[in-house]
Amino acid sequence: NKAQVRPVLCSEEDRQALWDNLDVIDCFATDHAPHTIEEKTSDKPPPGFPGLETILPLLLTAVNEGKLTLEDIIEKMHRNPRKIFNLPEQPNTYIEVDLDLEWTIPDAPPFSKARWTPFAGFKVKGGIHRVVLRGEVAYVEGQVLVNPGFGKDVRELKGSKLVAIIAGGDVPSRPGSSLDMLSPQEKQALLIAHGATEYAEAGLETHFKLGSQELRPISPLPLARNKPDQIHHPLTAPAISTSSHSLHHQHILSVNMFTKDQLNDIFNLAQTLRNFVIKDRPIDHILR
Repeated sequence: NKAQVRPVLCSEEDRQALWDNLDVIDCFATDHAPHTIEEKTSDKPPPGFPGLETILPLLLTAVNEGKLTLEDIIEKMHRNPRKIFNLPEQPNTYIEVDLDLEWTIPDAPPFSKARWTPFAGFKVKGGIHRVVLRGEVAYVEGQVLVNPGFGKDVRELKGSKLVAIIAGGDVPSRPGSSLDMLSPQEKQALLIAHGATEYAEAGLETHFKLGSQELRPISPLPLARNKPDQIHHPLTAPAISTSSHSLHHQHILSVNMFTKDQLNDIFNLAQTLRNFVIKDRPIDHILR
């Protein structure tokens, strides 16, 4: 039926847990799946909801309700995705929103081919007023003003460059995501994994807060915390921890001997080494 979606719809307790742990959520996104009513009501309905037309009005409503700030939306829908996926800056491109606009989400939003939404009938406060794309007004007051195909694949734009600063520079006082609490080795592995090798080799780090950050009692991610006085040095290769979980020189007798944190470390290390192999980088340092 229409409720089929992956991940599946969760309980109210799970939903509240997301609100309670926004400080470790990196991005707001919608896995937009514009299946039609006919597809969703078939004998084998495909999973997924349409969401592109409703995500921002719903988030702006949360701003009006005091659950979010505009800074939260900008951080998790713009700045963090750019950092994580190494997306280039798009000059003269921005949106304007109307925080006071009150309206009801219709049964069939006008632009998605799905022609339905699970949020039909929701009363929202906040909407998109204008979209400017590369200096040209692409949308205003519910009307698309540019021709199909006007959009560009931003990954193909010249001058793709990760927003980065030298370690120890000025950083925002408010953490934007769980990435603020990554260790230096994890940050470098992230840079390499997303094609920013030149920054990793130069000892640069993404623009994240380096100070100590306490996690909430219930956190969806087991994250490392940096000490405030920790000094970050450039690394030529990802350091491999041999003692953090006492696995060094230990025999593996059963998979049941591993904790969740140990498995996370193993998988992270495997991903880092995989990226080295893909990029044809030497990994002989692991034998030293």
